[in-house]
Amino acid sequence: MMASNYRLKLFFVLLAFAIVVTFTISTIDYLRSKQQAIADNEFRVEQVTETVNYALKTIDKAYHYLVEETAEKMQKYTYELQEKYDKNTDFNTWNFQTLSEKMNMDVYIIDEGNKIIHSNVADEIGLDFSECCASFDAILKERRAAGELFIDGIDLDQQSGEVKKFSYMATPDKKYMIELGYSLEHEALFQEFNFLTIVDELAEEFSMIGELHVLNFGGLPFGTEKSGSMSPERREAFERAREKNETVQIESNHNGKDVFIRYVPYQSEYDEGDNTKIKVVEIIYDQNNLNLLLHENLKVYIVQLFIILVVTILVSSFIANWFATPVYMAFHDSLTKLKNRAAFDDYMEEVLLDRDETTALLMMDLDNFKLVNDYLGHGKGDHLLQLIAQTIKTAAGNEYETFRLGGDEFAIIMPSCTEADAVHAAERVIVSLKGALKEEREMSLLSVSVSVGIALSEAADSSASLFKKADIALYESKEKGKNQYQVYDDGAEPTIPFME
Repeated sequence: MMASNYRLKLFFVLLAFAIVVTFTISTIDYLRSKQQAIADNEFRVEQVTETVNYALKTIDKAYHYLVEETAEKMQKYTYELQEKYDKNTDFNTWNFQTLSEKMNMDVYIIDEGNKIIHSNVADEIGLDFSECCASFDAILKERRAAGELFIDGIDLDQQSGEVKKFSYMATPDKKYMIELGYSLEHEALFQEFNFLTIVDELAEEFSMIGELHVLNFGGLPFGTEKSGSMSPERREAFERAREKNETVQIESNHNGKDVFIRYVPYQSEYDEGDNTKIKVVEIIYDQNNLNLLLHENLKVYIVQLFIILVVTILVSSFIANWFATPVYMAFHDSLTKLKNRAAFDDYMEEVLLDRDETTALLMMDLDNFKLVNDYLGHGKGDHLLQLIAQTIKTAAGNEYETFRLGGDEFAIIMPSCTEADAVHAAERVIVSLKGALKEEREMSLLSVSVSVGIALSEAADSSASLFKKADIALYESKEKGKNQYQVYDDGAEPTIPFME
């Protein structure tokens, strides 16, 4: 039974150690995998951003040569319209459709309130920049005051989202602005270098990307027809990215889903327009793919822990069974299952380290044990030793340790106890053994009993000195008639040495 308990203790010690080690290693590996997944996700977002920026830069360079030619035409047609206005200020008499077909450009007239009042594009009439586009409204006012010709780079139509190039010039009386718009989407170069196509392809290639837009100065996305207005938090993030030329990311709700929205500014090297030089790349992406990946990693982590736990239990059980018996026997008596002399020495050294507490040592020796072996045989002698061992252990209780020192010698070590406690324990041993031997008729005829020597530790005592005191007390007990106990008295030390 004791060997089984020791095996169980060893099993749990090994199991606990193995679980702590494997759990630590597995957790570190899981956290590393989690960080790697997050880093990979961030890398993909950065990759999309870099790709869009590179595409814009490449397209800007290609458009630069097309735009120069278009700018010359815009300048020419703007001056022609200025001359026409000098001759006829009544726009109601102008045929804007004919003018548009002749120039191959859209023509807009903007009043003093920055509202389009005439155009060949009917849908554009009534568009009020002071209401829809505060930043651009301010730019128009500055341009009106300057009275010069302003030709912007790539921009988009406020209504249709069509990619265009615009020019602006106030009339001499500053009452109106003449605006021309030239669509770039019909140009072969635009078809060859269409950044909108690249944006769509990137959004499809990276499943994590919900939407990908290139926003103009006013926050409208290229390629989107009549896009809805931004939420206040998105507008604030967009404007901060545009004005401070820094990447801004926010968490928001888009189409009923919690998403991250990143705004990355792009500044053209070729476009000199006040309101077209800077564009902002808007990336809307959710964490579903990342969360799914992290969930899968967590499942793998849990499964690994379960497998490791099962394997650890099996290995710990095997090792415990393998080592328990020899380790147990190294510190236990094979016959009585009590702890042996080696365990006695170790434990005695340990308890005597506390010099403030009194330790009692009870040395016990069987009286007339040799007669049992001589008359009844060694089998009966072994049976008697087992009976004595169990009796002593029961009398001592679980609070104190019991030992077989060899032959018919036993001991009890009682840390932190008084002399009265030690005496009571000795009495219990003597009485209990007497009762147990009544059941053994043959042994009771041989007058088998137990003698007990008691020694109480002092501050200067070592393991050897306390053992010697208890040995002397045991000798005195036997000398006085056996089957009794004797407490060591320093003043009554016998002159006759104790002989084993």
